[in-house]
Amino acid sequence: MLNFPWYKLWIFTISSLVAFLLFELPAGLAQVWLPSIFADNMVLQRDKPIAIWGTATPGLPVKIKLGCNQIVVTPDINSNWSAKLPAMSAGGPYELSIGGDSGITFHNVAIGDVWLCAGQSNMKLCIGQVFHSKKDIETAQYPMLRFFEVTPRPAINPEKVIYGKWRPACPLTVPRFSAVSYYFAREIHLNTKVPIGIIVANSGGSIGFWMSKDSIAGIRKDIKDNYPSITFNGMIAPIIGYGIKGMIWYKGETDIFDAHDFEGLISRMIQDWRQKWNLGNFPCLCVQLPNYPNRCNFSIDSTVAQIREAQLKCSKSIPNFHLIVTIDTAEEAGQLHPKNKLEIGHRLAQKCLAKIYGRNLNTDYLSYESTQILGNKISIHFPNEVIVKGGEINSFVVASMDKVFYPAKAELSKNKTDVIVWNNKVAHPTAVRYAWADNPKCNLYGKNNLPVSPFRTDSWPSFGPRDLEGQTASYWLSKAYLTARRQPDIVILGNDQLFALQGADALVYHKLVDLTGDHRSCILESNLQALLNKHWQVLVGALPKAMVSDQLVVSHALFSNQHKPKLVAIALSPGNFIDTDCPSIIASEPFTFFSKNTDFGSDLDLFSSDQKWHSGWRLCLISFSNMLKQIFDLQSPNYNPSNHCDFKNFSPLAWGDSFQHVCPGSFVINAKDGCVFNDNLQEYQRRYKHPFSPQLKLQLRCLNALLSYLAQQQIKVVVFDLPLTTSNRKLLPDSFWQFYNQQISQMCKENDADWININDLQTFTDKDFMDSVHLNLPGGQRLTTTLALYIANKFNRKIFAELQHNESKTLKTHSSSKTNFG
Repeated sequence: MLNFPWYKLWIFTISSLVAFLLFELPAGLAQVWLPSIFADNMVLQRDKPIAIWGTATPGLPVKIKLGCNQIVVTPDINSNWSAKLPAMSAGGPYELSIGGDSGITFHNVAIGDVWLCAGQSNMKLCIGQVFHSKKDIETAQYPMLRFFEVTPRPAINPEKVIYGKWRPACPLTVPRFSAVSYYFAREIHLNTKVPIGIIVANSGGSIGFWMSKDSIAGIRKDIKDNYPSITFNGMIAPIIGYGIKGMIWYKGETDIFDAHDFEGLISRMIQDWRQKWNLGNFPCLCVQLPNYPNRCNFSIDSTVAQIREAQLKCSKSIPNFHLIVTIDTAEEAGQLHPKNKLEIGHRLAQKCLAKIYGRNLNTDYLSYESTQILGNKISIHFPNEVIVKGGEINSFVVASMDKVFYPAKAELSKNKTDVIVWNNKVAHPTAVRYAWADNPKCNLYGKNNLPVSPFRTDSWPSFGPRDLEGQTASYWLSKAYLTARRQPDIVILGNDQLFALQGADALVYHKLVDLTGDHRSCILESNLQALLNKHWQVLVGALPKAMVSDQLVVSHALFSNQHKPKLVAIALSPGNFIDTDCPSIIASEPFTFFSKNTDFGSDLDLFSSDQKWHSGWRLCLISFSNMLKQIFDLQSPNYNPSNHCDFKNFSPLAWGDSFQHVCPGSFVINAKDGCVFNDNLQEYQRRYKHPFSPQLKLQLRCLNALLSYLAQQQIKVVVFDLPLTTSNRKLLPDSFWQFYNQQISQMCKENDADWININDLQTFTDKDFMDSVHLNLPGGQRLTTTLALYIANKFNRKIFAELQHNESKTLKTHSSSKTNFG
């Protein structure tokens, strides 16, 4: 056998083929190029001049023929050419030839209506992924219904080249078609009997990615800097000029950070696209965001609700812009991509048939016209009759001028064109909101069976994620403490293990608890009231991955003479002293947040002893708490953390990993969270790797400084160690626990603080945990009972003595008082 290098033969063959194509074939064939939007099976827009463009050899005439229409153009010196064929009526199939007998010919060309369908993942969701699609796929025999999907291709500058292919609708191709656009197109095609072409362009990212650099020019710099126009450049710019009837826009899920500016941004985008296409104010059908992800009837700062409002405003301010309300279409809770796309496509088609094709259909959604105050009630007037589906009217809230919203009762008037709204706690109602949440339960409809669009009657500034960008856990703790309606009486400081206290509220009261916005522990407040006959407000100061030094920073910053609690409970865990995942003192989030404006006094030496300390810090000798309170008073007067319900699934470790950038609603506990145990022992084996590191001694010094500072402020103190599983405790040697308990006990005794060694109580079992360190919700409820007992003891020793015999025989406490209950 000959040892011949076969790859050289392939190279020779390919090279010869290229040379033949370039030099042997006619130049018209070799050099003519058109974007791939021009291809076999394409649909060209009827009743409008047909624009075609491409490149060819300069000076070489290019003959273009479609049906009986023919035109000849000559490329310019840059090889570019463009042509406009006369408008044609719906029909086909035709052949489109470019370049004459030796050029390119496209087959099976139809003349009809072309719709651009743009958006993100919900526009992309294929028929094969949605409800009840099997029959639709099997019966898809529509040769005059064709789809072209633009291949996602972000670009820094406007492109000329796109990738895609026209495909007629048949059982083999339909499963990959966009479900929303297919159901829309099928209904239009069956009703108009004309060919329909759908150009689908879908890509993730904010609306700014879809805006050209021209439309971004002149807007706020911080917005402009975030918008590189990459989707417009790669997916829209190459098809501008291709004839279209109009467009469908289904997007907004990733625009929550631009909710305040969304109306202006989408208006700029639509105006810019219309100018670039030069087809006048072609119609735009917009899908208002449906209900997703988790059920919630009110959320004062729901950015999804703000996006819906912006879309509603666009339908009133942008010419030929038509809104489709879909607030009732998502059947599955928690789904970012609802699968009921058939209904959305149907509503789009019905709106299009009514507004664009002139069919006699009532597709207008109901929106309120006016309001009237009727004593302690508000009457909401609609232009037409309102229908209530199923029981009482849902999802109304009402507020007075204090801007605090309460769930409202609502009923229809006798004429059924007015809804009367009230709550007995609101004597002087001023504002009403309906379905103002991510996923509200809505049951108001018009007689055309279309839902009433979510709305609000006020125009109070909203507090959205763009305002919160970069805010930290310390920010939200400070805000909760300094802007509380009454001074918190008890503050509990610790790390994210304290989330269990808030989780107990979720379990007992069957409610969703926002870890960012809601810092109270209502169960603990209730237990204390039972023991002390006083209603004291408890604030939980859980800072993810907090060290003892962080608790010292928070105390210096917040507990001034003007804002001083009666008692501080300090929650400790080995992680507060030796966690290798935690940063150095001055690199921690609380120190970074508070240090620039806080006088640490003599405790400054503790921070400067940190090996990563640098001398450039300047500590301003002002009352940071007063300064923060002034800032908070100026911001978002309508913000009420207890009303926020923009929920996602709860994960304490995830919260801890992302505490640098959090906002209300980012992390929420509900009654079902933490049911499955997560074995994270291996992780803590790594985090406890150096139990007797220098960090331990430094954090113990911080604890002593913290107890001393609180004693100087005459604040009562209870110190307790947080429960751990037995297996977690065994990760640390007995010598560590002996040293740890001895040091803390001695410091508490010297500073008149009670030390509660909860792990010695043996009242918690592994069934109380969601992992080796975090209590589950029943475990959190048990912790509130234990804490209430010891906090009450600090205020009234007699109460503890009376309960000791019955409930606390096994409890051990180390107190500075003469009475030792251990």
